[in-house]
Amino acid sequence: MSFRNFLLGATLLLPTIFLRSQEGDGFLQGRLLDSQTQEPVVFATVRVKSRAVGVISDQTGGFKIPVSFRTKGDTLLISSMGYMTRTIRLSVLEEDGINTILLDPAVIELQESVITAKAKRLKAKDIVRYAIENIKENYPQEPFSYIGYYRDYQIKDDDYLNLNEALVEVNDKGFNTIDTLETEFLIYEYRKNRDFKIDSFAAKPYDYLNHDKVIPSAKINSYGGNELLLLRVHDPIRNHRLRSFSFIYRLQKDFIENHVFRLRGKTIYNGQDVYQIGVYRNDSNFKVEGTLYIDVTSFAFRKVEYEVYQLVKKRKIQDAVFPYGHDNFFDTADENLLFKVILEYRQNASRENIMYPNYISFQNKFNVVRPPKFNIDRITLDATNRELEVFLNKPVANRGDLKLSDFKLRYRDKKVKLAKVVQHDDKTYHLKVDKDAARQRGLLNLLFSKTEDEEKRSLQLEIKNMKDRDGNLLGKREVETLFQFREFFVQEIIPFQQDLQLQKYFMKKNRPLYDSVQPIRMPDRGKGYWMNTPLKRLK
Repeated sequence: MSFRNFLLGATLLLPTIFLRSQEGDGFLQGRLLDSQTQEPVVFATVRVKSRAVGVISDQTGGFKIPVSFRTKGDTLLISSMGYMTRTIRLSVLEEDGINTILLDPAVIELQESVITAKAKRLKAKDIVRYAIENIKENYPQEPFSYIGYYRDYQIKDDDYLNLNEALVEVNDKGFNTIDTLETEFLIYEYRKNRDFKIDSFAAKPYDYLNHDKVIPSAKINSYGGNELLLLRVHDPIRNHRLRSFSFIYRLQKDFIENHVFRLRGKTIYNGQDVYQIGVYRNDSNFKVEGTLYIDVTSFAFRKVEYEVYQLVKKRKIQDAVFPYGHDNFFDTADENLLFKVILEYRQNASRENIMYPNYISFQNKFNVVRPPKFNIDRITLDATNRELEVFLNKPVANRGDLKLSDFKLRYRDKKVKLAKVVQHDDKTYHLKVDKDAARQRGLLNLLFSKTEDEEKRSLQLEIKNMKDRDGNLLGKREVETLFQFREFFVQEIIPFQQDLQLQKYFMKKNRPLYDSVQPIRMPDRGKGYWMNTPLKRLK
């Protein structure tokens, strides 16, 4: 299988309360931890019991609930796959600081315990097949709407970067329709959160031409949609009839054929029994590991965890990235996470036999190749003296160590012999060409002619071993690995909204959320929802 054919994405056509400061003015903050391991409980559902509204815990187990709910005597209902459901009175939570809440793991029955008289006839593959065959019965075929919190961000060294947030209403025509074509969105609010670090270079679009920002061995194509649609095409259940991402592709046709399944046992979610099924695939280039959580009674997919790893050897990154001289970069890891999808569906009080979206999280690894800290600023040609003036952006620290052989010049893909290199000052060098070399006289006449020559723009100069005072090698570009996250968390399922007066405010699907042309509109029904902004650091 060609790396370039690797697919990440699919060709699928209360008064308003907002964050007033990063530390949560007007909010109760909590953190969910496993009572045995003290590890964060990620993606737990935290709902206000008297209303069908709530949030999902983040990577630290953190969440925020408006203080106003406490004054009304409300209770939180906290549930997570594999944990006992817990209720907490909001009145016991402190407004200052972060409230730690412990969740008790549920007892997981191993495979032997799962095998009952009925289950003896079921293999893991059979359970998955039944889950796929029952999508029509278990998921909404009629139009429905929901309001949720969208965010995208990057993580580097346990820090959030480039956090963008939005409150969005989703009007879904039902699972029998093509999501990217027929689902409409209303953006209530959007913001770039400047309380978090901004890295404009890492925030730029993927660049497979200059390789400044790439996903190793894969591409994410926009397919005409923005970042929210890109997230949604990574839901293989909502898009079960259509081609999604590697290696699920079309869930109905390809998923079972492309994977191996193993019944691990049984756990609970909200007091209901759930099969826990391992998902595996392994070939020469990629490895898949995942877990499916399937309802024992209805065979509904409740949760999907799907991870794809690249199995790699040392691999040289293309030399063409580095025009002025460079080191070679290698990917030395034995296996690398390429991307990960986690999504969950849950029942809604109005229709308990139907599963509705709860959250989806899509993360992928990417590399950025930073511009050199020490670099050639510009090169000018002196036709009179037949020399090149090379201007550096920083002073040279080791000029005494440099030799003529460290300077290599090419023009029209041919080597240009140098006679002498003279340092004019600590940031400028004069390169004198060898005018007596008969075989390059014609080449030099072209180089120093006054006529415009496109080839002069591709003049290549490589200088080895040159360092600045900070020890940076000239032209060396550092490769950094970061993780990109796109996530959507449902706060409330509501009746389908079909307000004709609001159609002109629907999101423009082919434009980024941050684009100034995107309509922003908060109808009355949008009041009472909030942005569950994460804490600034993961640890």
